[in-house]
Amino acid sequence: MSARNEAMWSQHATEQMLCPANVPGGFEIVQEDGQLRRIEGDPLQGLLSIVPWTSALDIGCGTGLFVNYFRGEGKRYVGLDRNAAMIDGARQRWERDAFPVFVLYDPLDAGQLPFGDGEFDFVFSCAVLQHNAPTDREIILAEVRRILRLGGTYVFYEETYRPDNPTPSHGEGYADDWGYTEDGWKALMRRFGFEPLFPLYERAWADPHVFWKPTSMSSIVQDSR
Repeated sequence: MSARNEAMWSQHATEQMLCPANVPGGFEIVQEDGQLRRIEGDPLQGLLSIVPWTSALDIGCGTGLFVNYFRGEGKRYVGLDRNAAMIDGARQRWERDAFPVFVLYDPLDAGQLPFGDGEFDFVFSCAVLQHNAPTDREIILAEVRRILRLGGTYVFYEETYRPDNPTPSHGEGYADDWGYTEDGWKALMRRFGFEPLFPLYERAWADPHVFWKPTSMSSIVQDSR
């Protein structure tokens, strides 16, 4: 990470520490003909309640704003960030709480994440990919696939280009091609062996995208037909 971006994210860490940790806001599962169609309300909370998982990795965890979403008996949460001020803030925020574990690590410098193959059931990232160049996104996604168990779930919140959400005037820190279309995100994820789980139909400042890791390449071909 450049010194300039390091200073920018350190400033963001200071700003994040002024905000309370996020609290799940409630949700409703909407089904049609016995099939899950969407989650209304808080999509992350709803998703965590219906997909099987025990261990979760939060990539780009910042100061730990999402920790409360992952609590539960027998659950494991690891937050990872490449900015020291973010991790310092997270450890300060949760210093009296033994549940979250925070790791300072830059996967782009190392070329990999510091975890074993299939170590996590659930991987989450919020506004991470859009801050990285396409080649760096590929490094991140390849590693997410490696550490995610077969059948695991990857959820990311990113800006998505669409007619009602034209390219905003982003400041420093955003990649030049800041956002894909919805089909573009799907195409990118399929390149790394992921398939869409279901649409959430949420329209917030960043759209939630949900993918899962199929058990084999044959299942990808089958699901893509």
